Amino acid sequence: MKRAFFLTLMAFSIISINAQITGGGGGGASRSASTKQKNEKGIFDNVFYITARYSAAVGQFGNDLQWTGNEENIYGSMGIGGGWSIGNIFYLNSVELLHDLKLGVDITYLNISYIAESTNMGGTGFFCAKFGPVLSYNFYDKWILDAKLTLQPGYITWFVATSNEEYYTDGFKVRKGLGIYARKRPFTIGIDMNWGTLRDADFRYYNDSSYDDESLTANLRTGRIDLIVGLFF
Repeated sequence: MKRAFFLTLMAFSIISINAQITGGGGGGASRSASTKQKNEKGIFDNVFYITARYSAAVGQFGNDLQWTGNEENIYGSMGIGGGWSIGNIFYLNSVELLHDLKLGVDITYLNISYIAESTNMGGTGFFCAKFGPVLSYNFYDKWILDAKLTLQPGYITWFVATSNEEYYTDGFKVRKGLGIYARKRPFTIGIDMNWGTLRDADFRYYNDSSYDDESLTANLRTGRIDLIVGLFF
């Protein structure tokens, strides 16, 4: 199921980029009058955006880390944090939809986020890109509603320290996301839901000035919800 989801988004992105390159300049004759009018008014222009986010852990993010031989979990779940991102929306001018709708591809070049641990020192860092389809709806005047479905390949680092112990892990993960945004030039607001599990992660254990030789393995859940504000140009 996950592989099919990944392959579907990959195929969509390749087709979308090809359509953007080949169809952007020559599709004027086939577009409806209303779509042409909206493009001329700047409703469905390609977009460059810069956003900031307030992030909160959801579900069992960082919780239920059970080691082989351990009887209890000393960690609480992750808490709150923030981050920022930059990216583009490219519209597919060769693809016709119903009135007031436009299909495009969303590409976030860089997304950096951090969530602090809620009960101990530490936190989780995310460094990733995002890409996937976006469906835009011009619902009133120049207000646009964007629905985004994304894949998020990137690097995750996790660290927690108690009074006498430290644990650390990192790894590469392709997470998934679903977002809803409302925007009117130059402002945008939105909400993102992101999820994914770093499976069989190797946690390095530090105590009494030495790393434990024995590897600790667990699954790290990374469910997160983001409240977003930003600018687009």
